[in-house]
Amino acid sequence: MTLNKILLSITCLLSTTSTFAQDKVLNIYSARHYPTDEVMYSDFTKATGIKINRVDADDAGILARLKAEGAASPADVILLVDAARLWRAEVDGLFLPIKSAKLEEAIPAN
Repeated sequence: MTLNKILLSITCLLSTTSTFAQDKVLNIYSARHYPTDEVMYSDFTKATGIKINRVDADDAGILARLKAEGAASPADVILLVDAARLWRAEVDGLFLPIKSAKLEEAIPAN
């Protein structure tokens, strides 16, 4: 799935929450460091009016920050580049479960 599709799916999900609707801000913790991402973030903000606040760090730094922030973390989206660290974060309970008919419809089960 491309980053554009991920951001679109996230927007659909988050647009249903009242805090997000009021703030129009998407908080992204990203370990990705590609110039093309800057263009996508800018295009996303232009298309949606949703500002992106981004925290850049490596995978380990993002996971450490999530652990330190706990339930008070403002992160809406986590972009890591190492599948093993994504798995570790899931095992450590750092992600909230998501139930969304829109996402289930848009993302194939496989």
